[in-house]
Amino acid sequence: MSQTSEFSANFTSNQPPVFDQDLLDRSNPEAAFIALSAGATDPDSDTPSYSANGLPLGLTIDSGTGMISGVVNHAAAASSPYNVEISVTDGINPAVTDTFTWTITNVATTDPYLVAGSGGSGGGDDLLTTVDEANFVPATNEVDIGTGTGTSGIEAAAIEPNTGTLFAIDGGQLGTLDVDNGTFSPVGSGIGTGDGEFGLITFDNITGMTFHPLTGEIWAVHQRPGLTDVMVRVDPTTGAFIPNVFTGNQDYLKLRTLGAATDFTALTIDPTDWQLYGHITNGGGTDHVVEIHRRNGNVKDVGATASELTDLSFDASGQLWGIDAGALYAVDKTSAALDAGRAIDNGSAYGAVAFQVPPADPPAFEGTVFEDIAGDGLSGTQFVNDSANPGAAGVTVHLYQDNGSVAGEPDATDTLVDTKITGPTGKYFFEGLPVSGFYVVVDSASVDPAAGGSGWAEQTYGAAGSATFTGSYSYAVSAGSLYGGMQPTVSDDATSLTSSEHVIWLDLVRAVTFTEPSLSAEITSNRWTSASRSTSSPTSKAETSPALRDRCGSSSPTPMG
Repeated sequence: MSQTSEFSANFTSNQPPVFDQDLLDRSNPEAAFIALSAGATDPDSDTPSYSANGLPLGLTIDSGTGMISGVVNHAAAASSPYNVEISVTDGINPAVTDTFTWTITNVATTDPYLVAGSGGSGGGDDLLTTVDEANFVPATNEVDIGTGTGTSGIEAAAIEPNTGTLFAIDGGQLGTLDVDNGTFSPVGSGIGTGDGEFGLITFDNITGMTFHPLTGEIWAVHQRPGLTDVMVRVDPTTGAFIPNVFTGNQDYLKLRTLGAATDFTALTIDPTDWQLYGHITNGGGTDHVVEIHRRNGNVKDVGATASELTDLSFDASGQLWGIDAGALYAVDKTSAALDAGRAIDNGSAYGAVAFQVPPADPPAFEGTVFEDIAGDGLSGTQFVNDSANPGAAGVTVHLYQDNGSVAGEPDATDTLVDTKITGPTGKYFFEGLPVSGFYVVVDSASVDPAAGGSGWAEQTYGAAGSATFTGSYSYAVSAGSLYGGMQPTVSDDATSLTSSEHVIWLDLVRAVTFTEPSLSAEITSNRWTSASRSTSSPTSKAETSPALRDRCGSSSPTPMG
């Protein structure tokens, strides 16, 4: 007898994942935000794991979902096209791959630029990025430029107005940043060691820099923790400091402190009026935006900031911007109030921001009309637009070209070129002028002194270029007392050049200048003052300062010169 048993067995093999789509060749521009699914489905419900080779710079793949995302780096086009391979595995079967070609097209970078103190590679920690200041979403508002600058100490950056070249300073080394790949290229061999009030100082801790829109020079602050910070001017072509450019032929200028705030972290110049601003901190919650006087280093408080700003920069419209370690803010330049801010997170410890501003159209000069309330001619540490010398708004300033029938003398055939009305802080400036001699005329009848008084403005002080007339015209060689304008017994009538009594002669002899000769034209009622800076010859530094004192009298005062 035989016994037979029968059985059956069912074997089910494990299947690999299957891509949900076949990714085709594709093309995207630099700075594009990418969210591309390379997801797969596993027939056995195993958990897939994803990886990728050859993705364009700036993009990554989520190992759990297969989502390819990121913002295409501004240096990505240089290595295009990319041969991309996406792999997925269930951990049991061999990986399944999908390949395609990804082309990246070049897109020119645009300001503003940021430098983060960490997040970079390539021999340093610094990382160059560009940010969309109108975008408040950190996932999409910032794009890396390359993978690192190759530096670790950049705390200052600025764009040269004429060429658009992005400069930065790494400690004490000036250089340029390539806005296509983010790398730093040194200019010269260091800013150097200068002499001045505090003896020899090596400029190796630059924390703020800005370009003067007219001269092309760099103004930079050297921070000295525990000591007084100083300002230095740097030649962008050599990378070295410019010697003997401050009062007393000093190589640097002492910057005044503001209470407990002693450390400057930023410098920037407003392209609308050339006022120099800075940010000063004590590193412990006392943080202020200040105006800085370029000639004596005095500061005027604009206001406290809600965060310790690490850099400032103006845009072309005159809007002030600032950054702290992780956000970009619009800053009110009249109060230092910050807006809500835009989080920036491609790196961290952000130290520099740079917006593009237009160059000034030379020849040009700037000025401020202000009231010298104490009548002491800015003695001691006073400066234009401090509390004792407030700017005068609404004052009329005329500019005439010396192109009439008699060269070097005001006459009826000289051409009225332009007329300016001083702004809220007394500022005015003229630009786009022909290379010529000019007469600056301040209309004393338009002065409305904050200190009171009911008289016509009388001149009490003048400086180089101030005109007098005693049968013939002469111009002051140096600053000094000058009472009553050109002719003390003649009333001022600024409706024409020949009847104006407060006249300063100025010679703009170069179309482009790389120095900053200055004149300070001081026109005062109860001592109103106009301080002007000009483009003239590299060796000319004209101080032109007629000052006017209010002649108080009856409610219907007698006009005085």
